Amino acid sequence: MKNKFVKITLAATIVLALAFISSCFSDSGSKDGCIRRELGVKDNTLNYVATVCDATTGEVLSQISTSFGSCNKSDLYFDRTIRDITASCGVNEIPIINSISSSSKKSSSSSRACDIGGTIAVGTQTWMAKNLNCQIAGSKCYGNDPANCDKYGRLYNFETAKKACPTGWRLPTNADWDKLYRNADGTSGTESPYESETAGRVLKAQPFAALLGGSYSDGSFYDVGYYGAWWSATEYGSDYAYSRYVYGDDDVAYWYNKDYKSNLLSIRCMQNN
Repeated sequence: MKNKFVKITLAATIVLALAFISSCFSDSGSKDGCIRRELGVKDNTLNYVATVCDATTGEVLSQISTSFGSCNKSDLYFDRTIRDITASCGVNEIPIINSISSSSKKSSSSSRACDIGGTIAVGTQTWMAKNLNCQIAGSKCYGNDPANCDKYGRLYNFETAKKACPTGWRLPTNADWDKLYRNADGTSGTESPYESETAGRVLKAQPFAALLGGSYSDGSFYDVGYYGAWWSATEYGSDYAYSRYVYGDDDVAYWYNKDYKSNLLSIRCMQNN
């Protein structure tokens, strides 16, 4: 197990063990199998905890298994266990993972097929599972390399971004992004635009997996793999629009209001309610 990974205190382990006194081994065959069955779609939580704790999902599962004697439990007990684990490696919140589901499909408009990579439900919102990849005028592949479109989606100028989302989807506003950030960091509030100190880490992890597709401005491509930049539908005067940024080397989810509308950024469309 990696040094950075969790070490739940003996007291916490004893409390959790006492909380789970009944056993499900009789119908699961093994504790790990029982845990996986009970977690169900929460396998995504294992991926998140593994990412933030610099561990493998197997190590996370082993730690959960060690923490209690049975997996015949309520979500409350499971969430408490995960909170103990994540807190021990410096993460104090369980983010949106428990409210996320995904599906694999493509969407289309009247004139084109667009690869959206499936859908991700985040609370009451439904987002595309990856950056939009629709080949239309006003968009480019990073470095003019089609392989980057497959990996990161296309980059779009603002006017193109406003009409690029397929039928049934829309370019998210500042309010939409604020809600996503707050779902990711577990906070509430009315400040807008909202910047989160921790949502970047959550959004970069699976299953949202924010893709760091870089940007394009003044005839040059910039920093693929270092940051991701996404348009908001909210404008800032005649020349600028708001945008959202996540960087690979920190946990913050940012907002900016001075991206020129001629710049090319990524798009994550949001499904109409």
